[in-house]
Amino acid sequence: MSRIEPFVMSEDTAPVTVRRGRSRTKLIVLLTTLVVVIAVASAYAISSRPAFLDADTTPVAAEKALATVDGVEVRYLPEYIVGQGKAVAAKAGDLKGKALRWQDKEGSRTVTVSVFHPRKVNNSQDILALNIMKSPVEPRKDGDPVVSQDGTDMLWLAKKGVLVRVTVSELAADDLEPIAKGVQAK
Repeated sequence: MSRIEPFVMSEDTAPVTVRRGRSRTKLIVLLTTLVVVIAVASAYAISSRPAFLDADTTPVAAEKALATVDGVEVRYLPEYIVGQGKAVAAKAGDLKGKALRWQDKEGSRTVTVSVFHPRKVNNSQDILALNIMKSPVEPRKDGDPVVSQDGTDMLWLAKKGVLVRVTVSELAADDLEPIAKGVQAK
């Protein structure tokens, strides 16, 4: 038995079929590219989010506060920090508050914990609206902290009326999250 070939009425029909096939191929390639771009963007957004928001991996925090800044307790500082924190004035845009600053023996790694009492800050979007952080990463959820892209600055509303900021030098960037986890507003 031989196979019956389809009958083509005219020569004009073949190019139309080919064009439809090319259009479908282009559409499939476009949709595939779009899916890949969305997947990569989602992966970047998730990886740029502070890990401490997803898991409880707090280093051992002291049972007793190591220091208190305007009613906010600091319960964790990295081992390289020496001595007592130095009281400094905290200023961020129009906000004024209190802060303590620590450093290592060489003075190359610093940690600053600042506390502000703004009246009109209720969530992460309000913190972003203050426009006081260089290169902030927009938080995924409203209650999440605002973190700088370089991972040296973090701002969050610890409780109503208490805005906490932890800043570290570049060499101490790996310790930003553990320090922030050890800060508790009472």
